[in-house]
Amino acid sequence: MNRHMQIRWKLIAILVLAALLTFLLFFYKDRSEPEYVGEMVFTGEMQILTDKSAELLKTDPEEVCQEIGQYMKEEDWYEAFDQFLTCHQLDRQICKETIGIIGGKDWVYKPELAEGQLLAVDGTVYSYISDEFARLKYINVDAYRMENTLLAIREKLTDPVMFSEAYLEEADESGIRFFYRGCELYHPCGQKQGSEQIVTLGLRGGELISYEEDGEIISGKTLQVTEHAVTLEEQGEIPFGEVCEGYYQKEEVHSSNTNDIPIGYTFTDYLIKDGKICAFLILPKERMEYIRVAIQQSDYRGLYHKEVVLQSSEELMLSYLENGERKKEPLPAGKKLVLTQDTDYLKEGMLKVVNPTNSGRTYLLSAHRNQGVPSYR
Repeated sequence: MNRHMQIRWKLIAILVLAALLTFLLFFYKDRSEPEYVGEMVFTGEMQILTDKSAELLKTDPEEVCQEIGQYMKEEDWYEAFDQFLTCHQLDRQICKETIGIIGGKDWVYKPELAEGQLLAVDGTVYSYISDEFARLKYINVDAYRMENTLLAIREKLTDPVMFSEAYLEEADESGIRFFYRGCELYHPCGQKQGSEQIVTLGLRGGELISYEEDGEIISGKTLQVTEHAVTLEEQGEIPFGEVCEGYYQKEEVHSSNTNDIPIGYTFTDYLIKDGKICAFLILPKERMEYIRVAIQQSDYRGLYHKEVVLQSSEELMLSYLENGERKKEPLPAGKKLVLTQDTDYLKEGMLKVVNPTNSGRTYLLSAHRNQGVPSYR
């Protein structure tokens, strides 16, 4: 009897395990199989593409749906749609391409940009049909386009939108404001960076991915400007790069070209990469080159400072006397210069601190104003 009971319990255990295994296999299969494009996952993007194709072919959207097929994986649907476009010679009217999207009016200060339009990083203004585009900012996408109208998003890409040699106007905790190819742009990155300089930015969504102050900035009296190069006094001819961004700053920043570079003046800073000019910034000055000012202490308590601390975004040149001879010494960008009554630079007379570029700012860190740290060009 005991033996029969043991056999029976073993059979029951085997049946239970078999049932459990069957359930797990069914559950795994159900969870692992990809969703199919049917009524539940036929997206609004696909509907837009179907309707636009039917409009071009002057047929019913249902016929287009039947030819493409609705019961495939999502990527298969798009592959079938691309084949459909080629088959009906619509691929020149509805094009799939990668587009760097900046955004709409919330991020772009461009008067001609209307509601329902987007600006791309190459300067093109697009209208759009899919509401998904309205939520985009600083992102690369694979999208379907018909002339200057964006129809639908195929895929959002992870690589950042790049702005090479953009002019960074302002940067603080609330975001950055910069100028690029005729447009003033805003990004809420909330990271304090340098300002009033030419930089390369990489942006993705709400993030600042990369920030580069690459290249060397030089200034000098411009003797000649041709289509291919600039000639500077004591520095000779420097060629333009294949792409050269130009900026002009007075009351406000705007785009510039080489025809605007003033001859015979030192008003222009040039950004050099690999021996070529890839950007320039024109900073026109008034007739008076220098003025002499007395800077008071913090809270305007007096003219005499126990300590002066200077720092610059550019390399500074220090000129001072040592053993009766005039010496020159570079101070690297970002390094602080601390001056007190006992500083060696002042033992034999006056110290001259020169910023060799027009765009660089020198900050007086030892003085404080209501507006923050004072800075000078």
